[in-house]
Parts: sequence; structure tokens; C-alpha cells
Amino acid sequence: YRTSKGVDWEVLCKPGAAQKFRDKKLGFGNVMFADDIFVGHYQKGERVKPADIAAEFPGGLEKALEHIVLTGSIALSQKERDEKVRQKRLEIVNLLHKYYVDPKTNAPHPVTRIENALDTLKVHPDPDTPAEIG
Repeated sequence: YRTSKGVDWEVLCKPGAAQKFRDKKLGFGNVMFADDIFVGHYQKGERVKPADIAAEFPGGLEKALEHIVLTGSIALSQKERDEKVRQKRLEIVNLLHKYYVDPKTNAPHPVTRIENALDTLKVHPDPDTPAEIG
């Protein structure tokens, strides 16, 4: 999370918990490893001063932690990233299968043909952009 003064703050969340909290599948009490906010990278161990937290978030530490988890960027593990890419790829394949027709047969393109084409073209979808036809 980047503050209004341009300083990076970081919090420690359990793996996968931040995204589940954003999707409203998990309560905030089960998200955090520690109730601390760190300046820069958490491994340096430099904690944000309570006065700085109060200046940025008048609601206190709990509201600050919740806001950072909701609006900050999430560092995903490799397994989580791979799963997001796999889901996005599947979504793209299903959209192409549903909306596009083979002109020779007037039937939808087979899913395996679409998957093979994506493999041949070495398409790597961005998991954060929407897969929509427009």
C-alpha cells in the first residue's frame, strides 16, 4: 500500500487469505499473521509509528489494516499465480468456444482446437485483466 506521502506500507497476511477476504469469503480476523504495519519490506522489521497511522487513517490500526488489505496489492505465491492464469485461460477458451463459429461447418470451434491454438501461439493471459469480448 502506498500512503498519501508516497511511502510504501506492508502487512503480513496468511497465504490466500487476503483474496478470500476481498471476495467476502473470509472474515478479517482470519486474515492477518500480525497486527503490525511495516515501512517498506517487512523483513527489515521497521514498524510504522502510531502517529503516522493516525495521520493516514483516523479510524485506528484495525481500520488501517483492513483498508490496506482491501486496496493494496497482493503478493501471490507461484501456486496462486499459476491457478489464476489457469482460470483466466479457461475463461478465454470458454468465451471463444461460446461466441465464435467455424465458418466451414457453422459449428462452434472445438475446445481442444482453441487450447491447441493458444499453446501454439504461446499465449500467456494476464490474470488481472478481464476476459471479455467487446
